[in-house]
Amino acid sequence: MSQAAYCGKDEYLKHVWTGPLTGFVATAVLYNEKHDTEGFVGYLPSDHSVHVSFRGSSSMANWMSDLNATKSDYSDPDCHKCEVHDGFWTAEQSVLTELFAAVADVALIYGTRSVKTTGHSLGAALAQLAAMDLQKAGYSVSMINFGQPRVGNRYYADLSALKLPNQYRVTHHKDLVPHVPVELMGFRHSTTEVYEDKDGIIKVCSATEGEDKHCSDKFPFPAYGPLDHMVYLGTVMSGGQFANCQSNDLPMNLDLIEGADTGFLA
Repeated sequence: MSQAAYCGKDEYLKHVWTGPLTGFVATAVLYNEKHDTEGFVGYLPSDHSVHVSFRGSSSMANWMSDLNATKSDYSDPDCHKCEVHDGFWTAEQSVLTELFAAVADVALIYGTRSVKTTGHSLGAALAQLAAMDLQKAGYSVSMINFGQPRVGNRYYADLSALKLPNQYRVTHHKDLVPHVPVELMGFRHSTTEVYEDKDGIIKVCSATEGEDKHCSDKFPFPAYGPLDHMVYLGTVMSGGQFANCQSNDLPMNLDLIEGADTGFLA
């Protein structure tokens, strides 16, 4: 679902879902033109859950959101010192009304309060913030995302770990994006990281430390590999140009992207 989000708003409702996602019904498109925030909402019968997926960076508006690393106060009665990345926060808030309405519709139709959010890169940051908003609204929320940048300060990270215990951010070897914005700017990750090494071996990292020195944080900044951000679990994530957007049978030919202009995707 994270990869399919790169197919774009015009494809979501006609996407053909196969394999483990057979039976998935995409019910709504999330879109804000100003911030170019895109994603979709739907229902998966096999786990009786509402699913929300956000697209990563694909435009100048997205990159402006990525680079806007000033902090905004995060409104929560249990945390008066919480702050979040203003660019990510503004992009997520731009579709929040539509998100709540779409999730409520699916939850009512299918009789479930289970919601799962996902996304890659910028989409991962939006998925994290959306998961926090949905749990505030009373849903049972879990999250698995890929290549998430840091979203908030230490107080927000601690609050998120408390309020959203079933969140897992997958990192891949030397992917740079999970290391930005840098900690010196006051940003910090929440638990729990799931680390994929260069050989595809998976490790569940510390349940108490968002910045686990035995996982992706063991690499010195700015050591990174461009392909490590574009490929997760053997799947090409970044760049809808590499996806077959009529199906979720995604290409695995990494030679295709080795010469591509990866840019700085977050």
